[in-house]
Amino acid sequence: MRPVLLATILLALAGCAGRAPRTADCSPMRLRSFDLVRIQAAAKSQVETPLDLTTQYVCRHRQRDYMRASFDTRPVPQLDGSEHRQELYCDSDYGRRKPWVCTRYGEFRSVRVVSPKAAQDLSVVIPSEMDAETARRYTVNALSLLAQSGETNACPASVEGMKTLPEMRTEAEFAADTARALTSLRESLTADQSRLWLELDPDGFALSSYPLNIHFVFVTPDETLQVRCWSETVILITS
Repeated sequence: MRPVLLATILLALAGCAGRAPRTADCSPMRLRSFDLVRIQAAAKSQVETPLDLTTQYVCRHRQRDYMRASFDTRPVPQLDGSEHRQELYCDSDYGRRKPWVCTRYGEFRSVRVVSPKAAQDLSVVIPSEMDAETARRYTVNALSLLAQSGETNACPASVEGMKTLPEMRTEAEFAADTARALTSLRESLTADQSRLWLELDPDGFALSSYPLNIHFVFVTPDETLQVRCWSETVILITS
């Protein structure tokens, strides 16, 4: 799951303005084995597939005596070559004294892609209606394009035809962004990450790894793939 989802939930609970409350700590911390055993037992009422413990992500709030851990289930292979997973979060108090209570809130499809040049095995989350082989081709072509020399500008506040990943930023914040080298964007996109998100635009798509989004466009008539721009998702919660 996207860490930004947990951060958004926790920020909303905190009921404050800003990117993160000072008393909140959202990080990929590792829970104790005792907690994991309790969570796996609690999750059985929500999902049939065992949890993938490597996907755990934890947010906690000391003042509100609150902790939330999110997990994906292990991948289930599908006939079209994609994989199916479910997402759930489990809640307890800050000290994990209370029982964990788990809730299933979503599911997604993904495909396995070996990143060109780096030989890196990536899991790419794709739209439910998208063909698995098309998704692989889009991802491989996009990563190959990012391995070339050159640079691209930051996205403006709005781009005609680009529907993915709306940004919550001001014009001044966009204006402050600068052009970045394609290879730098590729490194940021895949650094210490094993999962990307692919989301479609009417005339292209975006590859994302929070907070970075790289937008691509198909240029007619031969639908040559080009890099459109890059952006970063910024979460702003107001009470």
